[in-house]
Amino acid sequence: MVGTPPPAAPPLLKGRSVAAGGEAEGVQAPKPSPYNKIPNQPTLLHYRNLGILAFLLILQGFFPTAALASARIVSIQRGTVQVQRRGSSGYVQGRVGTQLNPGDALIIPNRKTRVRVQCPSGARRRATAGRRSGMRVICPDLARSTDPRNDNDLLQLLAGQFPYKPQVLDTVPGFYWPGLVGVDEYQVQLLQQEYVQPESEDAFTFAPPELVETVVWESTVLGNNLVYDGPEFEPGERYRFQVMAGTELHYSVAFQALAVEKQEEVSVATASLTDGDVLLMAYVHLEQGLFWEVIATLRPVVEAGGASAEMHRLLAESYLRVGLPGLAETHYGAAVALADESGGVRTRAEGWVGLAKVAAMQQDEALVRQRLVAAQVLYRALEMDEGWLETIEVWLAGLDGG
Repeated sequence: MVGTPPPAAPPLLKGRSVAAGGEAEGVQAPKPSPYNKIPNQPTLLHYRNLGILAFLLILQGFFPTAALASARIVSIQRGTVQVQRRGSSGYVQGRVGTQLNPGDALIIPNRKTRVRVQCPSGARRRATAGRRSGMRVICPDLARSTDPRNDNDLLQLLAGQFPYKPQVLDTVPGFYWPGLVGVDEYQVQLLQQEYVQPESEDAFTFAPPELVETVVWESTVLGNNLVYDGPEFEPGERYRFQVMAGTELHYSVAFQALAVEKQEEVSVATASLTDGDVLLMAYVHLEQGLFWEVIATLRPVVEAGGASAEMHRLLAESYLRVGLPGLAETHYGAAVALADESGGVRTRAEGWVGLAKVAAMQQDEALVRQRLVAAQVLYRALEMDEGWLETIEVWLAGLDGG
């Protein structure tokens, strides 16, 4: 059991909107939450002794040496399964014979669906329906890949970049943005983006394409959210939603409309789900980058009370990916606190990783390190870490300039 000292108040948000580099001074900071408890490390090696730490990690297999066999799907009954490839935010349809590699995950939306996987050892194991399952949980013998994880978002956030690419269907349930103290009215605009090749002065001069934005919808809104009632989005097209407070840009986020075939995949994956399958619905939408759909699905459940730690975590993931770190921090904190009460070590670890990313958006390197170490301690308590210990080591090395 990992102990936790009494909670300490965290640094509050600094009121920045990161999605497109806009400043949002005066955003109300979230209240301190119980997630600020840092796990004790009574058995953790002293981090400063890097030589011994690296040697032990090699002995324990944390540093990969060779890529071995893969697994494959051998049966699918009564439903469908989606495969999320390592380093990808989307998913592909799984079929009998689909090869599964280290770092991949299976998502089975329907609880009645039965999926069996053949592991490298030859053993056949059933994937858990109704949730996301990493391949190292399904097949513990699956070897680690020699390729590094493509999880660079934390370091990109710390460098002031916004690596996420939200997607939408033909419309969007609604938009949200941080509220400003003393501001009740906002001007909002939807702009369609297009790259245009400018004319060159001569045939030997190449000019890079220029981004041209056209306003296709605008409105004046009271409050800091709206139900979108503008024109439908064109499949594959890129857009940007922006909020003005007076003459100042307050919040901005770019996104893309899913291609028709991707929209059809979502329809198939959600066709058998009911209004009560909110968590499964959220998984499907999150894997396709439909973050506003996830928010619209989970926000009413959370506001009604009684939401699970996983619901808070998925809601936080979605807020983070549309450039709302304040709301993300609140719900990551709730997820960690609820998981702490129920003993959910993995959800606590995932929550701490999310909180580290929020700190990266705030450009608070010390807080990033503190939260990553908290996640690291928890992942070490798990039998299978699905590659997260390796990723955290890479991030910590990145903080040290490695």
